[in-house]
Amino acid sequence: MRKLYEMLSPMVIAIAALVALPAVADTTPAPKAIIARAGTSALILFDVTNIVVDATRNHIPHDQTMTQLETLALQTLRSESGKLPNSTTMTVRVLYDKVADLNPAYNVATYAGAEKVFDMTISRPALLSQYDNLAAQLAQGTVAAPLKLDVTGELPPV
Repeated sequence: MRKLYEMLSPMVIAIAALVALPAVADTTPAPKAIIARAGTSALILFDVTNIVVDATRNHIPHDQTMTQLETLALQTLRSESGKLPNSTTMTVRVLYDKVADLNPAYNVATYAGAEKVFDMTISRPALLSQYDNLAAQLAQGTVAAPLKLDVTGELPPV
């Protein structure tokens, strides 16, 4: 009986570890949105560092990463719109921290610590009334009025 217990004990531990692995693998923190400016023209800062690091590590093409970031930016505008009822125009600024995970050259602390990838701007009424249509267009890789996308930065090399 003791031999059977000695054989099963490592096996039980191994199975428990395998079951726990998916939970550990999905611990990437979600992007953070911060309202930087409220009022009639709202600005939301959206830190997507973890998504950019994951995309770079996994060699995901830039166009797929940009589509994901654009979709998340639109979702962020929608989710933050409830906190900004007096805003007529809303902008989300998507940025990431230049960290060593993206490029070893970023390991040195500098004043230029963040890369602004793009700004997405829309009027709040248009966002609320056309959200589903805009989300469908973004899924197809199209950015159409009333949504304005101003790409000013770039993603790190994959």
